[in-house]
Amino acid sequence: MKSFISASAAALMLAYAAPASASVTVGELPGNSGNCFPFSCTYNGTYQQIYGANAFSGVTLFDTLTFYVDPGFEGSVNTGTYDIKFYYSAASVDGLSTNGSANLGSAIGNFGSFTLTGQFVDSTLVFSGVNLQYDPSLGNLLMNIAATTTVGGNTSFDSVFAIDETARQYSGLGLNGTDSLGLITTFSNERTNAVPEPATWAMMLLGFGVIGGAMRSRRRTQENFRIA
Repeated sequence: MKSFISASAAALMLAYAAPASASVTVGELPGNSGNCFPFSCTYNGTYQQIYGANAFSGVTLFDTLTFYVDPGFEGSVNTGTYDIKFYYSAASVDGLSTNGSANLGSAIGNFGSFTLTGQFVDSTLVFSGVNLQYDPSLGNLLMNIAATTTVGGNTSFDSVFAIDETARQYSGLGLNGTDSLGLITTFSNERTNAVPEPATWAMMLLGFGVIGGAMRSRRRTQENFRIA
């Protein structure tokens, strides 16, 4: 019985301490320059970027998105708002439709609404939003950005041509198309690593119940032995 309690406690500690996955960067730096969509070049409309499930080693928790500015192309971004949501997608990475709604599968969640003010951009553009969980076994990951801008910026972002890793669909400024270019993106869990997911809390409560019951049973056995 003693070894059973130790094993349960060890499993419980692992369930609490181990994150689902470390940060994931899709695309390799330095990337291709010359891409300003969707955060610069006065872009208005819907921008979608798909990330292949094979770019993720397992279930990934993220609350932070990082995009990279081309060295020497630092400048300003658009003034406007960007609503970022994530979905699963049954579309292949090289098979996005120009009809954005056709690319959407089941919703993962609303990452957040962000207002950019045209400020100078350094080497990265970072968004901190809601903690989301992506399971690559359920399909490719689709980022959907609805942009409303008023003033154009002049910043270029590192991008990658990677048919098997990422691609984009864009609809705005009279443009509507798809290609295999995508922003190099890092998904990371910066702010909520220490907060257990609901499933982890359930495992913890169940584990405490099992351990408590086992300890009470062991105590009764010892008491019976002393009485005898």
